[in-house]
Formats: sequence, structure tokens, C-alpha cells
Amino acid sequence: MTSSAKSLEGGDTEQLDYNQAILNILEDFSDEKTLLETTQQAILNILDDVGLEKAMYADTQKAVINILDDFADEKNQLESTQRAVLNILDDFEIEKRKVESTNRELSRQIEEREQAELTVREKTLANLELEEALEQLQHAQAELVRSEKMAALGGMVAGISHEINTPVGIGVTAASTLDSATNKLDTDYQAGELTEVELKRFIDIARRSTSLILNNLDRAANLIRSFKQVAVDESSGERRRFEVRSYFHDVIVSLQPLLKNTRHTIELSGDEVLFIDSYPGAFAQIITNLVSNSVVHAFDAGQLGHMRIDLSANDDRIVLVYSDDGCGIKAADIGKIFEPFYTTRRGSGGSGLGLHVVFNLVTQALRGKIFVTSQPGQGAEFRIELPADLMAQ
Repeated sequence: MTSSAKSLEGGDTEQLDYNQAILNILEDFSDEKTLLETTQQAILNILDDVGLEKAMYADTQKAVINILDDFADEKNQLESTQRAVLNILDDFEIEKRKVESTNRELSRQIEEREQAELTVREKTLANLELEEALEQLQHAQAELVRSEKMAALGGMVAGISHEINTPVGIGVTAASTLDSATNKLDTDYQAGELTEVELKRFIDIARRSTSLILNNLDRAANLIRSFKQVAVDESSGERRRFEVRSYFHDVIVSLQPLLKNTRHTIELSGDEVLFIDSYPGAFAQIITNLVSNSVVHAFDAGQLGHMRIDLSANDDRIVLVYSDDGCGIKAADIGKIFEPFYTTRRGSGGSGLGLHVVFNLVTQALRGKIFVTSQPGQGAEFRIELPADLMAQ
């Protein structure tokens, strides 16, 4: 073989190998294609299966979604029910707290009521004890006032008795002198020794003796009459119609023993004819206590004191103004002078009841008013306003 033939044979061989290779490749490709088609078919089958599964999954998913929706609804209902239950529980808790608060309030009220009842019982017991003590005190005070009145009346009795002793003693002495002169005249007459001179002397003695007897008996009678009326009025406490000024004159006469050892005077002025329907004994006690108060408190020993009683009518009321020119009342004492047992002269003749009795008689027994004004060193004035007719009040 020549070189060209050899070259051709070499080229053919390479072509054959190339073709063979291509055929092999095509066969491999065909095999791959077949495999691919088989795989594609398998994939399609799988996809079909997947589609069925997907459809089933979709249905399942829809069912699950429906179940979830139902569950959500149930959950919402449960949450709503839970909220309702919570609201009920909150309301119950609120009501529980209200009940507990109400119970505490009731317990507190019950405790306070029990404490109040205990306090009331204690106060009731204390009040009963206080009422009993007050009743005893009022009884003791009434007894003291009555004793004060009786003491004043007793002092008046003693003073009047002493005052009566003087005119009665003078009357007895004058009567004894007249009796002796009468016996001597009778003896001389029986013996025939009666002379004109002795007869004139007897007549002179008789005239002077009878004058003394009459004057002193009249004085004693006035004292007795004044004392009798005042004493009866003070002790009986009866209401009657009387003329004020003349009655006050009798009261002042009955007070002369109180003023006998002093230099004091009492002046009575005002309406001459002034009638009142009231309790004369209360008036007598008022004047007596006011005068006694002035004697004890207003004047120093040996001082010349002047007391004045002025009467006047003001419409349907009687105005009595009592005043003295004594030492007056201190500003610190003037608001206390009507209090029971208050006195600035305890142990020196002051009982502390005199003006208290005056206040009670004026405001309670006589249904009037009493006012006092005073300045230290300028005396004191008591203004008493009373109804003229006690029954009209």
C-alpha cells in the first residue's frame, strides 16, 4: 500500500471510529432518552399521585380549616364564656367585698351600738346617781333656804321681842308708879289726910303715867301688828291683794331691831297707793334679805349708811328699785352674787343664800325679773320688775 492509500485507510478508520462513537453516543442518548421518558412517565405518575394526594390534602386542609374555624368559634365562645365567667367572678368578688365591707360596717355598728348601750347604761346609772345627788342637794338647799328664812324670822322674832320689851317695860313701870300713887291717894283719902297739893301731884303722876302707858302700848301694838302680818305672810306663803307701800312700811318697822345698833336709815318713796295681787310674804323676804345684805356687805362698822326703796307702776307691772350708798360690788363678783352659797363675807355673817333666795323668789314665785348695777365705791342698785296681777301671767 502506498502512503496515500494508507492515509485513506487511516482516515476511514477514524471516521468509522467517530461514527461508531456517535452511534454509541446516539445509542446512549437513546437509552438516556428512554430512561428520561421512563423517568418522565414515572414523574408524571408521581405527579398524578401527588395531584391526587394534593386534592386529598386540599380536602383534608379544608376539613382541618373548617375544624380550625369551628375550633376558633369554640375558642371564641370559650373565651367569651371565660370572660363572662371572669366578669361574674369579678362581680362576685366586688359583691363579696361589699358584703365583707357591709359585715365589717355592721360589726362596727353593732360594736358601737353595744358600746353606746353600755355607755347609755353607765350614763343612765350615773344620771340616776346624779339625779339622786341633785335631789339630795336640792333638798338640802331647800332646807338651807327654809332654815335661812326661819333664821331670819327667828331673828325678827328675837328683835321684835327685844323691841317690845322696852315699851312694855316702860308701860309696866308707869302702871306700877300709877298704882302706887293711886294706893297712896286712897290711903290719904281714907285717913282724911288728902290735901290739894297731893291731889294735884297724883293727877300729874296719873297724866304722865297714862301718857307713857298709852304711847308705849301703841308703840308695842304697832310693832306687834307689823311683825304679825309680816310673820304670817312669810310663814304661810299665801297670795292676796295688798297695798304695797303700807306693807313695805310694816316690813321696815319689823326690821328696826336689825338697824338698832347701826347708824343706817331706810327711806321709802314712790306711789302712795299701789295695789298688787301677789305673795306678800315673798316681798317681805326680798326686802329683809336686801336690807340684811346691805348691812352685812355694804357698810363698814360705824359707817352711816342710807338705803332707799322706790316703788312705781309701769303699765301692768310694779317696779321696785332698792339701792344703798355702800361700798358697791366688784366687777368680778357681780355675776356671781345670785349663785347659792357665794359670799364675800363667809365667817363674818354671810351665808351665801340671801341674794340667791331673792333671785328665786323674784323669778319663780313672783314671775318677775331682777337686775343689778354697781360700781365699787358707788353703792349698789337692784331693779325688780314684777307683774301687778300674778294670776294674769
